[in-house]
Amino acid sequence: MKLLVISDLHIGDHARSADLCPHTLTPEQLIGRDQNFIGDFETFINNTKTLSNGVDAILITGDISNRAHVAEFTLAGKLFSRIAKLLNTTEDNVFFVPGNHDVHWPVMKLEPKEYWKQHRYGPILDSGVFFRSRSEAASTGNMFKEPYFQVWTNEQMCVVGINTASHDNPHEAHHHGLVPQQAIDVLCTHLSGVEGLQNKLKICLMHHHPIIYSDVIANFADLSSAANAENLMSMLAKFSFDMVIHGHKHNPRLNYQTINNAHPCLIFGAGSFSSLLDPVNFNGIPNLFHVIEVNGRDQKTNGIHGKVVSWAYDGQTWSEKIHNSKLPHVEVFGAAVTQHEVIESFKNIIESEFKSINVLKWPQIIAIAPILDRVNVNLVWSCLETAAKDLGHEPVGAVSLAKERWVVLRNDKL
Repeated sequence: MKLLVISDLHIGDHARSADLCPHTLTPEQLIGRDQNFIGDFETFINNTKTLSNGVDAILITGDISNRAHVAEFTLAGKLFSRIAKLLNTTEDNVFFVPGNHDVHWPVMKLEPKEYWKQHRYGPILDSGVFFRSRSEAASTGNMFKEPYFQVWTNEQMCVVGINTASHDNPHEAHHHGLVPQQAIDVLCTHLSGVEGLQNKLKICLMHHHPIIYSDVIANFADLSSAANAENLMSMLAKFSFDMVIHGHKHNPRLNYQTINNAHPCLIFGAGSFSSLLDPVNFNGIPNLFHVIEVNGRDQKTNGIHGKVVSWAYDGQTWSEKIHNSKLPHVEVFGAAVTQHEVIESFKNIIESEFKSINVLKWPQIIAIAPILDRVNVNLVWSCLETAAKDLGHEPVGAVSLAKERWVVLRNDKL
């Protein structure tokens, strides 16, 4: 199963390209902006083998607009309709959550405050907007009023969307996220009654991040994570959720961890698809989109395994060269093992195979222990290097080289 992840578009005057802004831009605002971002994206998709068969679903994790104008959401809806068609899927397989930029803040400045809840999501729910129909297609819940979550279910998936910006307003000093406890309690009750839930791919979408991250500029406090996320993650673990996917940081992250020893879960933070990214604050991190490929389940843990493939925009096309990001072009997930276990696995394989051969190649290793091909690339190379050297043999390769080129050379002096 392939899932396209797009986040933090900021369609409007903070988008990097003029064709992603429905407003009139001044000559000064046009300086340095791309002109054909959407066209470049379509050209890339049409010429990319990885996406030649399309995707099974499109996941959008908030900040669709920049200022929550109807025109911004209208343009975004047309864009996602085009992307769905381009990738051979239907609008029924597009799922989203709003972000803090998708709240209509001019309304939030009016009095009385009761007026906020009634009208702050007016633009995204405009009757002519794509996102209203997708919201109405949910099987239960409402992201735009209490309980601030929705659930979509089909034969393959259960997708939960949580509005972590439901509390936000212009008067907050720091725009952190929030998972209301009421939402968790009501969602727990609902999930208990979903038929066949255990056989579905279970995905939770939210805008704000459920775990604390270090900022690009070290030593800065993370003031934008989602409050009460621990209770949410515990509840999701109870129902063996496979993924939590979020946006907001514009700085991609991938974590694969077991929550409360219950079930391995992929926690993935997407980069920004099309926002203007200040090079100082983001240290040169590019605009990104991602495809999560789920290849199966581990027989031992029942956790999903697969890979995340990411592409960066260089101003003309999308590239595999993702500079200054903690995420490589391809990163694998699905190995719920420790560093010690990985090193010991490598040692056992090396000792056994070198009884009869002198060169051990990576394809031979994973044919014996497929789970090693699901370990984070930085960790797995470090472990292979450690295991080989501890046994007196010579590892040849590097993190920057394709794993297919990694080998261990037998030291005949032993």
